[in-house]
Amino acid sequence: MPRKRREYRCHPGGPGGSDYTYSDKPVIYVDFFDAMRFVTWLENGQPTGAQDASTTEDGVYAISDGLSETRAASATFFIPSEDEWYKAAYHKNDGVTSTYWDYPTSTDSVPNNNLPSADRGNSANFFDGAYTTGNQFFPMTDVGAYTFSESPYGTFDQGGNINELNEGVVFSARVIRSGSWGAVSDILLSSFQGVASPLNYNNIKGFRVASIPEADADIDNNGIVDGFDFLKWQLEMSPNPFSQTDLALWESQYGGPPPVSAVSAVPEPATCIALLLGMMAMLFRRDVVVS
Repeated sequence: MPRKRREYRCHPGGPGGSDYTYSDKPVIYVDFFDAMRFVTWLENGQPTGAQDASTTEDGVYAISDGLSETRAASATFFIPSEDEWYKAAYHKNDGVTSTYWDYPTSTDSVPNNNLPSADRGNSANFFDGAYTTGNQFFPMTDVGAYTFSESPYGTFDQGGNINELNEGVVFSARVIRSGSWGAVSDILLSSFQGVASPLNYNNIKGFRVASIPEADADIDNNGIVDGFDFLKWQLEMSPNPFSQTDLALWESQYGGPPPVSAVSAVPEPATCIALLLGMMAMLFRRDVVVS
């Protein structure tokens, strides 16, 4: 579920800016520079007090012109790329396939714009000729209010509510996705890609934060880290022969060699080692959580 933010800033922010509280609504009136600075601040430990170049200008993005910035390879918080945003919204989450839904509510059918209280699935906050949701200032809904209309990956509000910036660049603009409370349903489609100047801000645009989850070697979620976790890790990777590079990757992710104790009896240890090192495996990819 997206991280809730109770505060959004009336642009321009910073010293002298004004803060307004609108319940659990999305943050709006932010441009791409604001988004880069926010995730950089997260990356740098969310320091309090006066901010400077060491806390907001470098660490994820070395901020320059709003178009040429690229994410640091070591970043754990960042604005999602176009591919990351698109996959979280539309991919059917059915393995290594190229199958996608038309809408981010896990359907090919046009969503309805019921009130969150009437959400029974395939609902989103978009314009149908009359604003029926939100509050007296902007017709936005609370983050995650449509609890039955999540994407296949469990994210909320990737269709409607507000437009969302991502890292994609088209000509001299950053890509926006999602559609907003002021958009018709066609803008929620996977085939629709919008753009905005990195300096543009308004009351229908914000951004989403993505992160790298902490490594957890208990892959089968049984509370024990053992050889079965290593086997499951291999089986969930792409169909390439397992190699020493993959073994080094496990060690870098989980801080040591893969455990084999749980599978040492059946089969015998020597056979077990052969299985562990010889099993066909999928190419490891670093998971990204789009909130």
